[in-house]
Amino acid sequence: MKKLWLGVIIAVAGLVSATLAQPPEHRISVDRVYGGVAWNKVQAGGDVRWNLRLTNTASGAMNVNCSNGFEVYSPDGAIWDGTDGDTLGWLPGDPTPGVAILGRTDFNLATVINKFSADGVSYDTVGFMGVASNLPGGLGLDPGFYDTAWSVVARNINVSSIGKTICIDSSWFRPSNTWKWVGATPLTNFFPAWSGPYCYGIADCSSGPDSDGDGFSDQCDNCPLIHNPDQADINGDEVGDACQSTASLTPMGLAVNVTPMVGVGVTFDDVLSPGVTAVKAGTTGPLAPGGFQLLPSLSPQFYDVVTTTTHVGVTKVCITYDPAGIPPPESDLLILHYSGNPPVWVNVPFTLNINTNVICAEVTSLSPFVLARVYSSCCQGWTGNTDGSLDDVVDISDVFAVVDYLGASVPLSSCPVENDVNIDGTIDIGDLFAVIDYLSGAAALPLCP
Repeated sequence: MKKLWLGVIIAVAGLVSATLAQPPEHRISVDRVYGGVAWNKVQAGGDVRWNLRLTNTASGAMNVNCSNGFEVYSPDGAIWDGTDGDTLGWLPGDPTPGVAILGRTDFNLATVINKFSADGVSYDTVGFMGVASNLPGGLGLDPGFYDTAWSVVARNINVSSIGKTICIDSSWFRPSNTWKWVGATPLTNFFPAWSGPYCYGIADCSSGPDSDGDGFSDQCDNCPLIHNPDQADINGDEVGDACQSTASLTPMGLAVNVTPMVGVGVTFDDVLSPGVTAVKAGTTGPLAPGGFQLLPSLSPQFYDVVTTTTHVGVTKVCITYDPAGIPPPESDLLILHYSGNPPVWVNVPFTLNINTNVICAEVTSLSPFVLARVYSSCCQGWTGNTDGSLDDVVDISDVFAVVDYLGASVPLSSCPVENDVNIDGTIDIGDLFAVIDYLSGAAALPLCP
């Protein structure tokens, strides 16, 4: 008799007909993921729970029927033990606070959680339905309803699935094949908006490189290049507070473009698994290769680009530069990529727009980048331009540059030959005296070798 009664309810819910509408005030979204870690990753070997938020900001109640289904699947063959549904949460002021929403008397005719092929292989489907009468005590989803109401749980993500992907998306409520909310005044079908699918890479956060040494492997660290052992993320956007201006969430898809920091953009051909792309910019990096001058000449800027995504194809890294730090002609500018095993600076394919001051490298891997120009010898004429000034004039600034280098290890120019003023193979007090002798008229500077 119970099965017959349930069948009648489902049939009635599915047959309700009325004017169709899909106003933006009716929505379902993923509110929070438990078992997840940074950068749209979930931890292998445990459960993953998606809490679903229902929003009804319209003036009318959904007081006849709510029936929605959700599917959990993997596009690349991840497996888990099975999929369940549950109810949770409540609104302030409920007559029975602490009781799950769909267990309240507001859905006073039936509460149904239906599973269809929920074995953790291929597509698992979980459906939720609440049915209320249009009588006192049968309010359904009240006007202004905004709360987490349902949850979908994928149990025990198998560790063999590390590196693969698990997703949740909308589906039909089975067996009536419905996705709708029904209001009674007037009788109207509403089809709530859904912003999925939501997809997550499956990770092993207990192993792998930890670039910043904060105890969280790069693939699970919400700031993979900045030491932040507290993993603080006050706005919940999965980008740590310590790197809000130098990292960007990177979704799945084709031709995905992100801007992890001002002046640096990264475009991926094809992102297979979402993650984060981050940039650490600084003035220290590997020495310049022979025949190249690193730029800007006064203080070369290195851009260490990393990503926790899984991606294929060509990646384009675009850097906006200040032309004031580029020696003329600007058209000679190029970009070097530090790659290989062992790594070396490589002159990679690039495009240059001197009107917008943007240079873009085209690569198949990520690591440090730096702007440069070909220089048969970065030393022109004579030695001594230790501060790297663009006018190549040796003056009192070069004295101070050598003093700062010897006393405080402040970097000299990017041209080692200019810095070794007396050409003895060592930068020391002798180079300081060589510059002073030149400025005092006591001796000439050596010619560039």
